[in-house]
Amino acid sequence: MKTLEDRIAGKCIHFNGISNKCCDAGIRYDSVRDTSDRPYKLPCLKNNPMGGGSCEKVQFLTPDQVKEKAEEILSHAAMGLVALDRIIKDGKQSGSVECPSCNGKLNYVKAGNGHIHAGCKCGVRLTE
Repeated sequence: MKTLEDRIAGKCIHFNGISNKCCDAGIRYDSVRDTSDRPYKLPCLKNNPMGGGSCEKVQFLTPDQVKEKAEEILSHAAMGLVALDRIIKDGKQSGSVECPSCNGKLNYVKAGNGHIHAGCKCGVRLTE
């Protein structure tokens, strides 16, 4: 299984998923896809069975950037868990708790199915 850092390092910075027609740099995936073998290959992916081909705008993060991005993702995930814990302990259908990022108000509401949706003006968002 690949680590978080491996996953981050293995995708071009412009890659936004093959469900889209174009990457964030405006390159159409079908214009750079190598269809000579299955699975089709994309230059946006490296160290992956679907990686290969070439693109003039392909760009991968440096090891330092990968490390920084992984730390950012893990920090956001930790904040989300703290927020979720505070909301569950609050025990209400809707309300606000202290935001783990800015200490402001993190407003939340529980949907009919029990899923929690929350947001703060600082940009922290949580969808369960």
